[in-house]
Amino acid sequence: MHFKTYYRVVVLLPIGVLLLRLFFGSSGIATILNFPLWPLLAEYTFFAACSFIYMGRLDSVENVRIFIWRLPLLFTAGSLLGLYIYQFWNQGRHISMSAYLDITIPLAVFVVFIGYGYCLIADLIFTALKKCGLISLGPRFSS
Repeated sequence: MHFKTYYRVVVLLPIGVLLLRLFFGSSGIATILNFPLWPLLAEYTFFAACSFIYMGRLDSVENVRIFIWRLPLLFTAGSLLGLYIYQFWNQGRHISMSAYLDITIPLAVFVVFIGYGYCLIADLIFTALKKCGLISLGPRFSS
């Protein structure tokens, strides 16, 4: 497997996990996915598509790894911006902006911790697969 393919799968995997949970339900440890991540699914899908495309432009393993480690902060900033814009436009119909800040800051911290934990696990698996020779670091197509 090429390193870009591996990292693209890493970016798209959370969408697959949430969709599987939607169809098959959850029990035990999978109940962690119940509340905080569902509202962000649409935003993460858009974000993953943009990341998937941008990753194709990166040329080295180091650049892709740096990009992957920046993704949790980029996603959190983008999702908070989207939530604040949504709240600003619907200010008269929903809770106040100060109360909205009280809700979104803990959610942002949660998403950053989960995101960096996921990056750490993905990076450890990448290192193990690379040592086993299952990850290709060379050019994608050889002629």
